[in-house]
Amino acid sequence: MGESWFMRTIFFFLGFCCLVSSSHASSMKPYLNYPTGHLSIDRVYQVIAPNRKQLRSCHQEYLFHIPGAFDTLALQFQIDPDGKAIPFATHAAQKPKNDAIDCIKSIIASITFPKPEMGIVFVVFESDLQDYNVTDLQKHPLSRNAVRLVPLMPQKMVRAMIEMYMPYYKQCFLRAPKEKRPMTIGLSWTINTNGLNENIIAAATPAHAQTTECILKVTQEHRYPTGYAPTEIQRNFDVK
Repeated sequence: MGESWFMRTIFFFLGFCCLVSSSHASSMKPYLNYPTGHLSIDRVYQVIAPNRKQLRSCHQEYLFHIPGAFDTLALQFQIDPDGKAIPFATHAAQKPKNDAIDCIKSIIASITFPKPEMGIVFVVFESDLQDYNVTDLQKHPLSRNAVRLVPLMPQKMVRAMIEMYMPYYKQCFLRAPKEKRPMTIGLSWTINTNGLNENIIAAATPAHAQTTECILKVTQEHRYPTGYAPTEIQRNFDVK
């Protein structure tokens, strides 16, 4: 789908160092401690399907600006404990695609969903316009493939993992010489279905190879529960 959807906000105060990361939206903060809950995909589909005309019009407008575009339009969002949809941040390379995704966001955010059981759930909506090679789409129901649940790693587990490894991250921070401080370290990784980290990237500003190499090594050691969907994580370390 080509979009990077998975960011959170967590704060740790540890003497000279503060760990801060970006978020989907400020409204995500109250839900960081919730587990991945349960909600029938049929119930999610039932409330999205009546909006198929408006959702398809977002895609049609995109094709109007970029005729023949073959890429899909997809949006990931969270359903909070009250049934409110919170779309994830997206950053498409082209303005017409950004506009189309924003159009889908506004529709999804206006829908009241059933309340999940014991937590929050994550959903991917993918436009089904490409599934129908016809002029009149109104008689076609929304494709069942347009909506799916994604069991992401709960953020509280990620936060707990970072807290457990913080003594080792702190040793990495100490490698940054005084003339390199303050230093910002951007860190991203993907937790795979086996609970292991992959695609780990660390970059320091100003650059300092010893510090980033240490951060990479510590992050590689995380071990998460298995069975969750691949979950992308981003964090920023501010070293004072």
